Amino acid sequence: MNPRLEIELLLILRSRFSKFRSSRRAFGISGLPQRERSASPLKTYFEDADMNWKIIFLLSLTGVVMAFAGVIGLPGRMAALLWMVIFLIYAVIIVRGTSGRYFLHAFYVSLLNGLWTGIIHVAFISTFLANHHVIRGVYKMLPLNNHRRVLMFISELMIGVALGIFSGLITFAAGRIARKREPSVQTSAR
Repeated sequence: MNPRLEIELLLILRSRFSKFRSSRRAFGISGLPQRERSASPLKTYFEDADMNWKIIFLLSLTGVVMAFAGVIGLPGRMAALLWMVIFLIYAVIIVRGTSGRYFLHAFYVSLLNGLWTGIIHVAFISTFLANHHVIRGVYKMLPLNNHRRVLMFISELMIGVALGIFSGLITFAAGRIARKREPSVQTSAR
């Protein structure tokens, strides 16, 4: 067979087959149009235009710094003061860098902070407990004393959730204040 004729025949078959496939896609076996496949709700949620995942991730890296500061021996009162300052900085950055959903942005940042803190404190648990005598005493009194790593990871995640709610409320309030300060745009009809 002629090679040129073979190529033309293959192109014709391919075009016919693609038309057949598109018609089967449009109509199911029963002949009724198939409904459009929607993306999974989770995929849709994470691709939502209102959430800025880059800011969430970058802001959560402060949790890594604070976790290592805790391992080294940063006192609890100083850490609480630093977290308050960090939450205020979060609020400003989130309100300026996102278009909405301020509470969720701050909540996810703090949740990731809890995750990073939990992982780092568990990885360096002996150093952490050596530098924090009060926490070591609390762990000795708990019934699951033999499972310190699990207790620490779960407690850090719970602290992340609690602080996420607190940080979210601060950021939400900052968003309300920023919205009130924006000049309202008035259009005049001429």
